[in-house]
Amino acid sequence: MKQITSWLVAIALFCLAVAPVRAADDSITPSRPPAAFPKGTWDVQATGTSAWEFYPYDHEKLATGSAGIGYYLADNFAATLTVPVSHVRQSTRDATMVGLDLSLRYHFLQRDRFTLFADLTGGLAQATHIVPPGGTYFNFTAQLGLGATYRLADHLDLAAGVHYFHLSNAAIRGINHNPDLNAAQPYVGVMFRF
Repeated sequence: MKQITSWLVAIALFCLAVAPVRAADDSITPSRPPAAFPKGTWDVQATGTSAWEFYPYDHEKLATGSAGIGYYLADNFAATLTVPVSHVRQSTRDATMVGLDLSLRYHFLQRDRFTLFADLTGGLAQATHIVPPGGTYFNFTAQLGLGATYRLADHLDLAAGVHYFHLSNAAIRGINHNPDLNAAQPYVGVMFRF
């Protein structure tokens, strides 16, 4: 868990370090195309995901729908608040899980209607039954991934990518009640910008 946390912190710091900062005097900045997602832009997102556990076993599978709102703090760099709702299929009793996530996203490559981005997400999740088995109803989540957007219309983008998804209760009820869930999580969604 410490190694995963260290990687997530390192990636968050990298995203913050490379986020563009607008020069006070645009006359000394070389000309470049306008940002795909300019500072001050808001967006509303809807996403669907599927996740399957890959370590240590393949027992839990998640199907998730989420809605969120984001704000671009700098050109191509956003903070987004999302509410995911998941159905968790597991070897014991299936569960429904509702969460609250905060993510940072940086679009590091832009070509015409297309961007590539990296994102880092942390959140909280509450389930109707213990997830994963032997754990707790309440958990923390972390996600790290890469994705792409494609502009469909002036204010509408298609987004798709894949996350590494981690769920754990961080040993809040002791180390013996802290199983985790590590999964690959492909996703697809739409973003409406305003």
